[in-house]
Amino acid sequence: MLMGGNRGRTVLFFSRVSGEGDMPRYFIDSDDGELHVHDEEGQDLPDAVTAQRLATAMLPDMAREKITEGEGRVFLVRVRDEAGAILYRGTLSFAGEWAKPDRSS
Repeated sequence: MLMGGNRGRTVLFFSRVSGEGDMPRYFIDSDDGELHVHDEEGQDLPDAVTAQRLATAMLPDMAREKITEGEGRVFLVRVRDEAGAILYRGTLSFAGEWAKPDRSS
């Protein structure tokens, strides 16, 4: 497994072990409300569960970068297979608001 950066995001890459059979390719798209990344390359992964775990692991990193920029945001990831079928969708929502001052005193 290799780790690389993508605009401040952690991206995990799995490399094929010599002699191992062909693994299916999965594509992980992401959207942070400003930047939509449509994965054009994909990654060879052992199974859809591994792809789902990678996609889910991206959500906190995406949020960490953007939650300081506003009071609310929804972060999205989705996993597609080689045929383009969506296998998994994940969201992480952040809501923040300032407390209203107590005017009774």
